[in-house]
Parts: sequence; C-alpha cells; structure tokens
Amino acid sequence: MRIWSAVLGLFFIGCGSPNEKVNSIENKSEPKIIDADFPLFLDAIDFGNPKKTVAVSDGINAEISKTVRDFYNSEGDSEMHEMFPIEKSHLATIRLSDKKQTLYVLMLKGFPVSELICKILVYDNDSEQFLGNPIDFKIYALYDDLKNGKLQPSNLKTQFGIKTPEIQKIDLEGDGVYEFKFARLFHNGTCNAIDTQILKVENGELRLSQSLQSGLGKYSAQ
Repeated sequence: MRIWSAVLGLFFIGCGSPNEKVNSIENKSEPKIIDADFPLFLDAIDFGNPKKTVAVSDGINAEISKTVRDFYNSEGDSEMHEMFPIEKSHLATIRLSDKKQTLYVLMLKGFPVSELICKILVYDNDSEQFLGNPIDFKIYALYDDLKNGKLQPSNLKTQFGIKTPEIQKIDLEGDGVYEFKFARLFHNGTCNAIDTQILKVENGELRLSQSLQSGLGKYSAQ
C-alpha cells in the first residue's frame, strides 16, 4: 500500500542557524571524506579504503566540522562527552558530485545507543556556497554499525530484502534538471515502510517536492 503524505519530521530541513553560537567541544582533526558516485548504496562503501579519501577546501572542511560539532553537542552532557569523545561520533563523510550540486553525506553515530544518522549538506558548485541547513536522514533501521570497514545491514533490511539505493539522482520532470531521491526504512516498532523523499534545488533554495511511504508489513524476529 502506498500512502502520499506530508513530511512527518522523519526527514526534515533545519538544524540550527548560521548565526548560532560556537559550541565548546570541537573536533580538531580534519574530517575524513570519501568519494563516491550516484546512486549511493551505503553498504557498498568501504570506509577503510584510503584510496577513496579526498581532500576538499578549508571552507568545506569547516562546514563539515561545524555540523559534526553541533550534532555532538546536542547528543549529551559533559559527563557523556567524557566517555564518548567527538572523534567517535563522525565515521566519515561521503561526497556525491553532480554538475550543479555536490552532496556531502555525514555518517554520524549517536550515543549512548549508537544509532546511525546521516546529515546531508548541499553544496552549490557555481556559487561555492552551502544551501540551506543540514538535512537529517535517519538510517538506523537499515544499518547497525561498521565492521571491517563496511556498514552491517540490520535484521529489518535483511528480512525485507531491501536493496534500493539510499540516495540517487532522478530527472523527475524530464527537463534535464536532476532532483535527489532519498530512501530509508521507517520503523516504529509495529509499522515498517520505505520512506522516500524527493529533494529539489530551485532558485538556490532546497525544497522537498514529494513524500511517499510504501508499506512493507510486519517484522518477524528470528
């Protein structure tokens, strides 16, 4: 069953403002950035392969580091930070390049439950500026953790046989302008569905043009 719905807050734009006060906890090392292609299958990325890492400008490094820092500081108090240093919260950032925009997919680990979350930064190649605010893309129902440099699929992903890419570019309106399609598994304990969002860049602004949920049925614990 397919249900067209409004954005449910599971995938949304808006995580802070450009004038936000700098947080006290900082990551002093440069972020690890991995080059990849569309479509993006996260379980195909080798996070341990040094040949795939790339260097980017200081401005891009700074924006990625700020996003990691903001995420980290929102996750816990000083006592929790002592047990879980900021370096462990950022697995890597994946770079997806297109002609007009480049997506930077930050792979982040929450704590203390270690849920995997992506934050998407959209970079305009012409203006050399980031557009809008970071986009939350919650993938914890699809993947458990890293093992030997690869993301390990969750029991849900395995049982439902989910093999679709997490991010791809599509020409939705047939006008030669690409939109970005995001697909994730929505799971709330009883309901399971593929949650799909279409992100469009229009006049320098980000807009979610479509939202679709496709039900999968119930999960049976093995």
